Amino acid sequence: MAMERHYTITDTHSRSITALGYHPVRREILVGFEDGTIKTWEAEGGKLVLTTKEHKGWVTDFLYWSDGKLTLSSSNDGLIIAWSSGGQVYDMINVNQPVYCMALSNKREELVCGLNSSVRLYQLDEYRDSGHVINISEPTISREHTDIVRCVVCHDARIYTAGYDQKL
Repeated sequence: MAMERHYTITDTHSRSITALGYHPVRREILVGFEDGTIKTWEAEGGKLVLTTKEHKGWVTDFLYWSDGKLTLSSSNDGLIIAWSSGGQVYDMINVNQPVYCMALSNKREELVCGLNSSVRLYQLDEYRDSGHVINISEPTISREHTDIVRCVVCHDARIYTAGYDQKL
């Protein structure tokens, strides 16, 4: 199948793009910038539908959590923000260090975060019994990496990570 260009948005923002995501239910493209701004466009027509700035640092990743019906954004400011379907902040979780990437392990019901020299696994808490949508009180921590972990993939119950230290 050949790749087809649908449209190009040339005037996105005054700062560099640092994250890109997709909301499959709302069919929206999410774009994060180095100044903490997040903009959302309709995937079909390219119309800008939302601009928000809750992060104080680079937006590093987006993740759609279907069970919780939430979109998560991460940043090098140490925040993971859970967004409701209307683009409102549902929860702000401070993990106290930059988060470079995220993935969901649905089988394990965990959010996997790539940090500097470590990977943290947080239990998902859809009903916020712990006070947040992820339980940050007792994360599982892996310190196999010696530099920033920039890639996380979950398949079945397995978790694969890679980083700037060239380890997989």
